[in-house]
Amino acid sequence: MRNRTLDSYIRDLRSQDKIPKIWSPSDLRSFLEGLFSKRTFSVYPNNYSVSPDGLVQGDAVKRGMKPKYYRLGLGKFVLLEEYATGLDSQPKDEEIKPLFLQSKSGEEKAVVQQEMIFRRKKDICLRRGESVSKSLLTVFPAKTDLLKFAGLCAEEYRKKSDSLNLYHSIIVLQRYTKLEKLVQDQNFLDLIYKTLISWDMNYRRAKLIPFPEFSASIREASARIVNLAEFEMGSLKKEQCTTVMAGLEDVFRSIKVMASKSKIVGVSKTLHFLLPRLVMPIDGKYTLKLLYGYRVYKPDLSDELELFREIFLGFWGLATQLGLSRPDEQAEGWNTTVPKIIDNAIIGYVRNRKC
Repeated sequence: MRNRTLDSYIRDLRSQDKIPKIWSPSDLRSFLEGLFSKRTFSVYPNNYSVSPDGLVQGDAVKRGMKPKYYRLGLGKFVLLEEYATGLDSQPKDEEIKPLFLQSKSGEEKAVVQQEMIFRRKKDICLRRGESVSKSLLTVFPAKTDLLKFAGLCAEEYRKKSDSLNLYHSIIVLQRYTKLEKLVQDQNFLDLIYKTLISWDMNYRRAKLIPFPEFSASIREASARIVNLAEFEMGSLKKEQCTTVMAGLEDVFRSIKVMASKSKIVGVSKTLHFLLPRLVMPIDGKYTLKLLYGYRVYKPDLSDELELFREIFLGFWGLATQLGLSRPDEQAEGWNTTVPKIIDNAIIGYVRNRKC
């Protein structure tokens, strides 16, 4: 009995119809509590799962192991054989060769193929963003649900702390000073740097780059940052998303925040401080854990950019669906902007539901 894997127990539970077809780690615990650690229930399915489109893979799958489950978002899984279609039935991108390419020269084909790849990636990104927003809507199906958990966060989370005081100082300056002036102000950039430290961006494995390099990179990208200031997540139109995402990706690549390998958490928080009504802060303990079941980190910048796009579009989709806008913001406390309200709701949910 001790040598049995969690997978064998899962399959037994399914064969006996004791857990639903689409199951979560919490469905397993009541049957297998004590046989495995609490961490195993969430880590094992993630490691051996893959998204139905094959784009998101668990660590074990990336190492060459065969996937056992499809990951359907927010800690939801289904056995491969119980899903409607398998990955093997899907055509691979490199196998798709449109006939109209055959009549073009080598150079023309290359241009067309690059355009096709770009469009395909854009479509995939939009679909994955829609998947994130749908997952968030299962947690926050109505604005009242989201605001309830955002309120819990505001009441309980670092209510009287330097991290809140410093953050609120940034928001106040953003309200009453033009951004083109702030991004050139050394004192403002120093305030952002100190806030990042208070938000644990220079703690344990996280390591900020030295302040002179940090501030110089923001000043160099200042014009591109200011160009994005007119956009807000709560009022962003679908047709504006491509332009905004291109601008954000450019700035994401340009500003230097983290000396440690992973960039997405530190860069997203910096972008939130610079563009608080447009960009959400991303956190490993809350955002990534709720959306993916564990603290997913990508190996290089392009992968982190894909993850950033996916989460941004997911937040935007949720804000659009629930009708979040400036009237939902509060002058004091944590719930200052639409992106931060969603972030706070996630924190409140994870802390109170112990996800």
